[in-house]
Amino acid sequence: MRKVYFRLFFILLSSGYYSTACLSQSIGIGSNQFVPALTLEVKAPSEGLPANTGIAETGILRLSQNSGDMGVLDFGFGSTATGAYVQATNSGALGTHYSLLLNPNGGNVGINTSTPGTNLEVKGNANIDVNLGVGAGGNVSPHILLNTGGLFFDGSSNAIFGISSQPTLVLLTTNQTANVYGISTSPGINGFGNNLTATNLFGVYSTIEVVAQATVTNLYNYYAVAPVISTSTVTNVYGLYLENMTGGTTNYAIYSAGGKNYFAGNVSLGTTPNYTALLNLNGGHLRSQQTTAPAIAVTMANGITAAAVATGSTDMKGIVTTTGTNNGTNTVLTITFNGSFTVAPVVIISPANASAQSWTYFVNSGTTTFTINFSGGGATPSFNYMVIE
Repeated sequence: MRKVYFRLFFILLSSGYYSTACLSQSIGIGSNQFVPALTLEVKAPSEGLPANTGIAETGILRLSQNSGDMGVLDFGFGSTATGAYVQATNSGALGTHYSLLLNPNGGNVGINTSTPGTNLEVKGNANIDVNLGVGAGGNVSPHILLNTGGLFFDGSSNAIFGISSQPTLVLLTTNQTANVYGISTSPGINGFGNNLTATNLFGVYSTIEVVAQATVTNLYNYYAVAPVISTSTVTNVYGLYLENMTGGTTNYAIYSAGGKNYFAGNVSLGTTPNYTALLNLNGGHLRSQQTTAPAIAVTMANGITAAAVATGSTDMKGIVTTTGTNNGTNTVLTITFNGSFTVAPVVIISPANASAQSWTYFVNSGTTTFTINFSGGGATPSFNYMVIE
């Protein structure tokens, strides 16, 4: 390959003597004479990353146009450590940057592959430092790391996954231990000493929208299925495992603001698990946290002048006190629940003081009230009650 230097030729071209030129030899452009390795080779006197201020660029090649807006495309080589670059900028203000379009009219783009099968295909690892937008025209909120909006079902598959994770742990040494995480999230807040206040911080946040006359049989914000275990040994399997929640003024492992809670298997409460019955209570007590006592009325007096429900009584348990002495005929006290039961509960009563021991009594219960019926005995009888649905 012969050296060809066209300093005079390019002067002629720029002067308008020739409008086109076809050259059959390689061209080298640079400050020193060299043999060009390709059809066109441009050498710069030094290397460096593109300038971000002023108008003095450090690149090797610039493509520009005569539209007057000073937009240019610069090519250069930073170093063997940083690599080469392509930068769309403004020749009069290098701190101004423009978008770089790859195949804007169509065609695929491949990184580390010569046969991309999609609009963008990356063979190997990819690192997104700030935001990654998927769908929705590529628009990403500046506060969203991964946005998978705009995934449309076209009938070609029976499932759509916003995020699908299937990591596989390959142990290359004997007795090697490791943790495998499908999805790991550790959001945090750093106020940098500026007293930053955040109302809510979510590790995982899920909300589902069903619109435009869609029909859904079951909707799950979180759904876990039994694992597939083949020729392996797994000691414990957890559908959901929560560590002891600490650090807050009030700590909740599970907090349900409403709705029904359903458990098909046995439930164990307490420090020592025991699953021998539908509900097992170990090392503690069941307590109603209701703060409003049920209402009480004397609906048939016969000597009883007043009745009351003791402090701390609830719909589930409590003490009924009375004033007066029964005249030997039936007295009826009506207790009204704060909330209705689905079916009439079982109400158990027992004497709460010595005066009630000699009384004859029975109880009737409904879904909204129960009555204590008694006669005979001493003055001012009191009764314990317990309600079981």
